[in-house]
Amino acid sequence: MPLNYIPAVEAEAREALDCGPLGNEVVDVEITLRDGKAHAVDSSDHAFRMAGRAAVKQALDEARCCNQSCRW
Repeated sequence: MPLNYIPAVEAEAREALDCGPLGNEVVDVEITLRDGKAHAVDSSDHAFRMAGRAAVKQALDEARCCNQSCRW
């Protein structure tokens, strides 16, 4: 993954945690970026920001940190 996209992923992950699934800040969470792929045509800051948000959402859903009625 190109290093220039890491700040975009971090920024969106932080933003997703600021307003979690119930609308409240999610605290005491550590995020580790392990891997990523870029494509010469399709990669952009926006694409990596959305991937960061999707990863946080998926992780919180899988952790079952809130009830099933929570909406993103």
